[in-house]
Amino acid sequence: MRITIKRKLLFVILGIFLLAFTSSVTYIITTLRTETIKEAKNLARSYTNQNANEIKAIFNSDFGVARTAARTLERYSKYDLDVLPDIRDKMLLGMLQNNPGYYDSWVSFELSHYDTAHYYDYGRVRTIAFQAGGWQVDTLELDGDNKESDYYWLKTNVVEELSNPYIDQGILMTSVCIPLKDPSGKFIGLAGVDVDLTDLQFISELKPYDESQTILFSDNGTIVAHENHDYVGTSVDTLFGDWFSKSKVLDKIEENKNNTFEKYMASFDEEVLINFQKIDFGGTAQPWFLVTLIPKSVIVKEVNIATRNGIMIALLGFCILAVVLYFLSDRISSSLIKASQTLFDLSKGMISEKGKLRLNTNDELNEISTSINTLIDNLAEKSDYARAIGEGNLDYELDNLDENDVLGKALVEMKYNLRKSKEDEEKRNWVTKGQAHFSDMLRIKSGTDLKEFFAGLLKDLVNYVEINQAGIFLLNDDDNEDHYLELISAYAFDRRKYISKKVELGEGLVGQCYLEKKKIYITEVPENYINIKSGLGDATPRCVLIMPLVENEKVVGVLEMASFKQLPDHYMELIDKLCESLAATIGALKMNERTKELLEQTKEQAEMMRSQEEEMRQNMEELQATQEEMARRQRESDEQNKVLMAKLKEREMELNLN
Repeated sequence: MRITIKRKLLFVILGIFLLAFTSSVTYIITTLRTETIKEAKNLARSYTNQNANEIKAIFNSDFGVARTAARTLERYSKYDLDVLPDIRDKMLLGMLQNNPGYYDSWVSFELSHYDTAHYYDYGRVRTIAFQAGGWQVDTLELDGDNKESDYYWLKTNVVEELSNPYIDQGILMTSVCIPLKDPSGKFIGLAGVDVDLTDLQFISELKPYDESQTILFSDNGTIVAHENHDYVGTSVDTLFGDWFSKSKVLDKIEENKNNTFEKYMASFDEEVLINFQKIDFGGTAQPWFLVTLIPKSVIVKEVNIATRNGIMIALLGFCILAVVLYFLSDRISSSLIKASQTLFDLSKGMISEKGKLRLNTNDELNEISTSINTLIDNLAEKSDYARAIGEGNLDYELDNLDENDVLGKALVEMKYNLRKSKEDEEKRNWVTKGQAHFSDMLRIKSGTDLKEFFAGLLKDLVNYVEINQAGIFLLNDDDNEDHYLELISAYAFDRRKYISKKVELGEGLVGQCYLEKKKIYITEVPENYINIKSGLGDATPRCVLIMPLVENEKVVGVLEMASFKQLPDHYMELIDKLCESLAATIGALKMNERTKELLEQTKEQAEMMRSQEEEMRQNMEELQATQEEMARRQRESDEQNKVLMAKLKEREMELNLN
């Protein structure tokens, strides 16, 4: 079933909107609830920590007062009993006068310190000053220490203490206790104050929400402050039930593993966020705890209101979106139909000015229209470009080529490849033509003047290769003891140079090329580079090329060329091939010349032999004429004849060898 873009826009977008809306609302509600509870936890921690610091400051102040009194009383020993009672009483009264919230102040001295005649380590004297007025002096534990009492525990451990709350005279109180020590560190007594905890009930009013609660309780679980005064003085278990003891909440708080819990509480009839904060006082090892309780319904109340309002606003927006989307999709659909038709025409290769897309919009559709029209213009331009290249016009340029235009770059690359192929073909034809021309020239006919031949060869080489000058040096080895390179012919600047030059082997670049059997190609020749010598004169070319003419691994000559421009690769290719052919030709010429010399030498030797034979014939005739005359001298001349015959035979052997 074909579904139009208009329907797709309506159904898909609205469907996606509904799905996204549902997912977003669910996510937002979940996240908002999570974040709200997280913020509530942070808020509870902040309030609890702030309130705990305030309580800690209050009791630290009480500890400071008690410490000051203790440090003062420690200065007096049992040998100062005449002044100690007066100082003690003034100190106790001063503590009460400066702190109206104290129920009383007190000090207990060990009798061994207080009475010089008491030698036991038990027994004490307690003096109490009351805020309401009056004094109480007791002598206690004369028969031995009460090991179950707090006094004995403090005497043994010698530490400060904030005692667990207790009720005295119907008042909930706690005691701040500071141990007294002599200069050697020995326990000599205890000083402290009893604090009325009624004034701490303000703590229950310090809470982050009106419906929340703030509770203070001691180390043994006694509730010190609660907005419901019925709980004050009772155990915290009456508030939390057996969960508090079974879950070992205080142990977890002590270990700093967890300070926040979520639990259903019957007093709230719902789940409650509970945050604990430990409060350490002075040097005591018995902390107190502050707890904040926040009902979850209070935390998420505003979240529920915001969620309801958000859903109503979203539904209204959905209705408005549906109406707007309907008209917008109709407009987009009609414009896309026109664009589709234009692109269909382009796919068929129909490129024309009439086929351009015209949309009267001022949005992305107008940009699509502009892009399609630009595409039509670019395709038309590339079509003209391809047509021109196909007709062989490789100088045709493609204007306004974008760096990301793949088709345009491909066409330009095709043009450059065609141009390069054409240039390579022209170079190959140039090399082939030159090779054929010089091959014809190297077919030397009998009787050719070699100097004229080399002059013509160099003239054609200079003109064809477009160099400035050239010269050919041939190896002169006529004298076995003096081999050198002789300049046979040179040509430069459209004229033949009639110069005579002799280059020793190893001298300059020409002599070096002969010895190394390698070509020398130097570019950018310095003006006054005296170590570089050219065999053709004083001109300083831009590049010098010296080629060894090697035939059968033997250098028969050197071709030197100079030019004011560097030689391209295909020029070098032709010169390499020409040098191979030229070396073979020179080798053949030298072979022919050597053969000719040998023939001439053979003719001369034959003439010499004929002359010697004639001379011998004449000598024989003379011998025969004088034979009779010499018969009588035969004996005398036998020896001479033998010698003569030996000489003749020796001569004949020489002639035969030659």
